[in-house]
Amino acid sequence: MRWFIGIALAFLVSAVCNLSPVSASPNPSIRAVVNGIEGGDQDNPAPQLSLSAMNLSVQVHGRMAEVTIEVTVFNPSDEEVEARFALTMPQDAVVTGYALDINGKLIDGVLIDQPKAKAVYEDEIREKVDPGLAEVTRGNQFRTRIYPIDAQGSRTVRLRFVAPVDVANGLVLPLETESPVGTLKLTLRADGMKTPPRIGLPQGGSLAWIKKSDGWRASFDNLRNRKLTGPLALIGGEPVSNILVSHHANGRDYFQIADFDAKRLAKPQPIKRVRVYWDASLSRRDDLLVEERNLLAAFLAVAKPEAIDLVRFTTTIATLESFATSSALDAALAPTLYRGGTSFKGLDDVLAEDADLCLLFSDGQPTFAADAAFRPRCRLATITSAPDANSVRLGRMARAARGQFLRLTADNGAALVERLMKPSVAVVDVRDSSGARLPFRTLAAPGGNWLVVGKMPDSGDVMLRIAGLRKGIAERIYTADAAGFGKDNAAGALWAVDEVEQIADDPLKRGTLRQISQSHQVASPSMAFLVLERPDQYLRADIKPPAAFDEEWMSEYRDGAKERRNSRAEAKKRRLDFALEQWAERKAWWNKSFAPPKRVKQPNRPQESGNAAADAAAPASPVVALPPPAAAGNADSYEGDADNIIVTGQSRSSNLQSVPLSVTVTGADGVAVKVDIADVLSDQPYLRALDAALPAARLGALAEQEITYGSLPAFYFDTAEWFRLKGDVATAEALLLSALELPSADDETRLIVAFRLQRAGAHDEAVRILELAAVSADARPQPRRSLALALIERAKAKPGGGLNDLERAFTLLTEVALDPAINDFDGIETVALMEANAIIPRIDALGGQWTLDPRLVALLDTDVRITIEWTNDDADIDLWVIEPTGEKTYYRNHVSASGGLISNDMTDGYGPEEYVLHKAVPGQYRIKIDGYSPDRLNPNGKGRVMVRMIRDFARPTEHADLVDAEISFDQKPGDDDEDGKLIAKMTVAKK
Repeated sequence: MRWFIGIALAFLVSAVCNLSPVSASPNPSIRAVVNGIEGGDQDNPAPQLSLSAMNLSVQVHGRMAEVTIEVTVFNPSDEEVEARFALTMPQDAVVTGYALDINGKLIDGVLIDQPKAKAVYEDEIREKVDPGLAEVTRGNQFRTRIYPIDAQGSRTVRLRFVAPVDVANGLVLPLETESPVGTLKLTLRADGMKTPPRIGLPQGGSLAWIKKSDGWRASFDNLRNRKLTGPLALIGGEPVSNILVSHHANGRDYFQIADFDAKRLAKPQPIKRVRVYWDASLSRRDDLLVEERNLLAAFLAVAKPEAIDLVRFTTTIATLESFATSSALDAALAPTLYRGGTSFKGLDDVLAEDADLCLLFSDGQPTFAADAAFRPRCRLATITSAPDANSVRLGRMARAARGQFLRLTADNGAALVERLMKPSVAVVDVRDSSGARLPFRTLAAPGGNWLVVGKMPDSGDVMLRIAGLRKGIAERIYTADAAGFGKDNAAGALWAVDEVEQIADDPLKRGTLRQISQSHQVASPSMAFLVLERPDQYLRADIKPPAAFDEEWMSEYRDGAKERRNSRAEAKKRRLDFALEQWAERKAWWNKSFAPPKRVKQPNRPQESGNAAADAAAPASPVVALPPPAAAGNADSYEGDADNIIVTGQSRSSNLQSVPLSVTVTGADGVAVKVDIADVLSDQPYLRALDAALPAARLGALAEQEITYGSLPAFYFDTAEWFRLKGDVATAEALLLSALELPSADDETRLIVAFRLQRAGAHDEAVRILELAAVSADARPQPRRSLALALIERAKAKPGGGLNDLERAFTLLTEVALDPAINDFDGIETVALMEANAIIPRIDALGGQWTLDPRLVALLDTDVRITIEWTNDDADIDLWVIEPTGEKTYYRNHVSASGGLISNDMTDGYGPEEYVLHKAVPGQYRIKIDGYSPDRLNPNGKGRVMVRMIRDFARPTEHADLVDAEISFDQKPGDDDEDGKLIAKMTVAKK
C-alpha cells in the first residue's frame, strides 16, 4: 500500500485594501516534474497534465466569503509522475483547510506547529518515499506537491480559504488555465443578503441567483473541456443589516459590521508638514518602488505641504532629512540602497516636531523588535506595494494612529492619492453593552466606510467608537437580529488571524497561539497543515489524526497511543539511567591524572574498507611533524587578562564588533592562550572580486556582485564575514541581516545569523531568533541548547547578573539532557550537563533556584573546551583536535594520552560534539572539522559548522571565541597531509 504525506505550510495572508487583478499567468497551474525539474528538460520533457475536474464552492455572508476549491489532476502518460499544483488566491485570503486523497478518500490536514510539520516531513523523506508538500508562498500563492500520480491515473486536492468581500471591488478569484478543464462545477450561496452580489463567470457572462427560504442560491455545471479565461467575480450586493453574526464551527459567534457615513466626515485640514518613513531594508527590493515614488510625488503635488521630512530606516540606521520640494525628495529617494533588516523600534522618537500627516512605506515585516509599538505623533497612513506584506501589522499601526492602510498596485495610484486627501474614519474601540472591551480587527474600506470583525458578546449590543467624523469621536450602537445570523467560518477566522499575528513573536505565548490557530483552523507562518496516511506515522509524530481518519486505523492509533503513554514513564527512567552512566564516566575522566609523553603516535583516519572489524583493527599511522605556529600578520589582536581585554586595531561604532584573527588571553593560572582563526571563507567569485578591489572601490564591487548573487543567503554570509574581517562592521552588519530578509531564508538561515549575532554581542537579537526556534522545535533538542547558551551570554552582559536568563538556561539544558525523546542524539546529555553545572555557582550567588538529581551535579572545569554544532541534518561532521604532542583526538581516538576527550560521535546531524581537556599541555592545538558533507542545493550554501573555543571553562575567567565556516573539506595548500578543514590554532604558553 502506498502512503502519502502532505504539508500545507500556510503563510499568513492578511487584510488588504485592493484585491489582486486577474493573473496573467496560468491560475491554477499544474506541472509535472521529471528528474526534479518542473516541466522536465529537452531530453526528458514532462507529460502534459490536465485538470480533469474542478469544483468551486463559495458561501457569502455579508462582506465575508468562504471558498472551497477541489481539483482532480489527471496523468495521461504511461509513467507515474509528481505534480506541482499552484493557485493564486485573493490578497485577503486566509487558508483554513487542506485535504489530500489517500486511496481515493480525501483526508483533512491536521494543523500543527510549522517547524514540527517540516520536521515530520523530513523524517518521512528519509524513509525514501517522496512526500507531498503544500504551502502558501510570497505573493499569496498556494502550492502543493502531489505524488505519486499513477500512469493514466489521477489524484485530488482540496483547499479552503476565507476572505472579505471588498466593499468596492468585491471578491475576485483569477482563473486562467493552459489546457481545457474536463468539468467545471460552480456552487454559490449567499446568506444575510438583501440583494446578492453580481456573479461574473470564468468564461464571461453572468449567472442569475435563485431566492430560497434560507437565502440565495446559484449553480453552474455545464462547462465541459473548455479553457478558463477569466476570473470568478462576486461584486456588490447589500447585506440585510449593518451587523451580521456568524456561528463558527468551533461553537463561538463572531460579528461583522459594515457601515459608512460619508455625509458626516470631518472637513479636510490643510497639510503643512508631511513626514515620510521609508523602509530601506532588503526585502523591499521587489516592491513597486517606482510606483511608490510616483504616488508620493502625485500626493505632494496636490497637498502642497510647506515642509517634507524623510526618515529612511533599517535595523541599523534611521536618518532624517528635510526637503522643500517634492522633486528634491524624489532625487534623494531614487538612489536608495536596499540592504539590511527592518525595525520600527524608536522611529516615533526620531523627530520632536509634530507633522500633520505621516506616510509609512513598508512591507510591515520587521526583522527584530516585532513587538515594538510605532505611534508617531501624527495621523498615519501605512502604504505597501509588497505582495507578501504583513497587512495585519500595517493595518494595526494605522488604526492606532487613527489613519488608514492602503495597498498600492501598478494602476491604482490616482485612487490612493484621492483617498489620502479625503478624510477617513478609524474604529478605535469596540465594547459590549456593559462597557467591557471586545477584541476586534478592522479591515480596509474606502472613503467613509468601515468594516470590523470581532467576538460577539454573549448578550447585548456592540458599540463602536469611531474617529474621523465631524464631531470628533462618535459612538455607534449595533443590535443584531435573527435575520443577520448565519453559519460560516470567515469572520471568526479573519479575526483570529489578527490575534495570532499580535502574539506570533512572543515565544512565551506559543500555547495561546496554538490554541487560537487550531480552534479557528487558521494557517499562519507559525502553524501548518499536515496529512499522513497510516496510524504508525501519526503515532511516531505524536499527532492526533483528523476526524475523517479510517475507523479501523483510528482504533489502531488509539491502542498505540495508550501503549505509548504507558511507556513514557519507563522511557524517562531509562534516559535518566543513561545520563547517570555517561556522567559518571565524565566525572571519572575529570578526576583522572594524565602524564602524556613528549611525542605520541596518532591514528590517522584510513580509507575505510566497509568492514568495521578490519577498520577497527587497522594500525595507527606515525605522527607527522607539525609546522611552526602561523604568524598573526597584521591582524588585530587581544592583549591582557580575560576580564580586561584590550583591543588593538581599528574600532567602529556598531552593534557588531570587529573580531581579530588572533586572540591572546591570559587565564587565572597565568597561562596565556593564543587563538589563530583560520581563513574560513569559502572560495567564491564574489569574494575574489572583493579581494581584487581597492579599498575605496569595495562597496561598488559589492553592489555589482549583489546583482548576480544577491538572491541567496550564502552570498550575504560570505560577504558579511569578509567586510567584518576588513574592519567595516557597519557594512558587515547590514549584509548579515540582509540574509534574513530574503524569500529563501529558512530556519537554517536564522540559526546562522543568531550564532553570529551572539558572537558579536547582540544578545537580545540572538535570543529573539533562538526563542522562536526553540519553542517550536520539539522534534530535536539542539535549538533549546543554542537558546540556553545565548541566554547565558546575555546574562553575563547584564549588570544585575541576569538571574532569570540563567535559571531558564539551566532548565533548558537539563531538559535537553534528560528528555527521553532525544535518544537519536546520544552524547548531547553530557555536553548539556557540563554547561548546566557550569552556571550553578552563578545562580547560587544571585540567590536563584535550580533543581537537578544530586548524582548529576558536579562542576567539571577545564583549561580548554571546544564544541561544534552544524546546521543541516544530512551531514556527519567530526571534530578533530591535534594536540601539541602530535596526537589526534577524534571519534576513533576519543581519549588522548594528555587527557583530551572527544564526546560521542554524532552521526545523525546537527551535533553537538565536544572536546575537553582538564589540564592543558603547553603548545599548539589545531582544531579541525571533517566528515561527510552532502552535495545539495541549498540557498545557505553547503551548510555551516559553528565552533566555540573556550578557555577556562566554568571558571570566573572563562573566555570564548566563536567562528563559523562552510561545511567543506577541500584540501588547501599548506594544510599538510591531514584531511579535514582547519578552523583555528590555539597556542597555550608555558607557565
